[in-house]
Amino acid sequence: MKKIYFLFTILIGLLSCNSTVESSIPDDAKKVDIFAKAFIEKIINGQIDSAIANLDPSVATSDAFL
Repeated sequence: MKKIYFLFTILIGLLSCNSTVESSIPDDAKKVDIFAKAFIEKIINGQIDSAIANLDPSVATSDAFL
């Protein structure tokens, strides 16, 4: 009888591990993620001027890149 309880406990534990959890990402975070990925991709490809042109002017100062 103890084996049945043990196997039942193991079975319940394994079945509960397969639950999917959905996390909702706010739209603002999605926009930032897309911008960051595009920015990094441009830097990797050597398109530094194009990447800097897309930045906010208050951030893209000459002192920021020293």
